[in-house]
Amino acid sequence: TGLSITLKLPEWKGPKDAPRSAARLGRHFERVIKQHELQHVKIAERYARKISSDLKKLKPEKSCWTMRSKAHDLIKVIKKQHINAQRAFDRRTLKQIKRLL
Repeated sequence: TGLSITLKLPEWKGPKDAPRSAARLGRHFERVIKQHELQHVKIAERYARKISSDLKKLKPEKSCWTMRSKAHDLIKVIKKQHINAQRAFDRRTLKQIKRLL
C-alpha cells in the first residue's frame, strides 16, 4: 500500500498597506486551516497503515482469486471507516472553522 498527499493551502496575500488586524486575521486563518488539513493527513496515514497491517494478517487461500476478493473486501471496509473518520473530524471542527469565516 502507498499514500501520496498533496496539500494546497491558502496564503495571506493581502496588500502591504492592509490594516494590521486584517493581516493578523489572514495569517491566523492560514494557521487554523493548515492545522485542520494536517489532521486530515494524519487520519489518512493512520488508515493507510491499517490497510497495510490488516492485509498482512490475511490467512493464505487456495486461490489467488479468493485472496484477491478477501483483500478487496477488507480494503473496502477500511476505506469506509476512513471516510467516516474524516467526516467525524470535520463535524467536530466545523464550529471553529465557521468562526473564522
